[in-house]
Amino acid sequence: MDEVANDPFICMKHGYGLRSITENLCREAGFRPQVAFEGEEVTTVAGLVAAGLGIALIPEVSGLNQEKTVCLEVSEPRCRRMIGMAWREGGFMPLPVLKFRTFVMQRLG
Repeated sequence: MDEVANDPFICMKHGYGLRSITENLCREAGFRPQVAFEGEEVTTVAGLVAAGLGIALIPEVSGLNQEKTVCLEVSEPRCRRMIGMAWREGGFMPLPVLKFRTFVMQRLG
């Protein structure tokens, strides 16, 4: 994060979870991001990065222009995002949903 402290950031607008994550990671690294652009979709943010307008902290997205972007892993501070899954115990669950839940629980549970 120290390497990008002075770079322009492209962020999600306030109210989006990724915006909070970005601001928290920057704060943990000891700086406040210089926000150049804000977006409402990860693909829009990725497109602005591909256009050379700044950097962004976003998850991997399909369709990312890999010829015009470089993906790096944030190693410090620890960069993780928790995503939850909930269901009603004993409620009806269509077969595709049941298979997805089983898949996720086997891999990540």
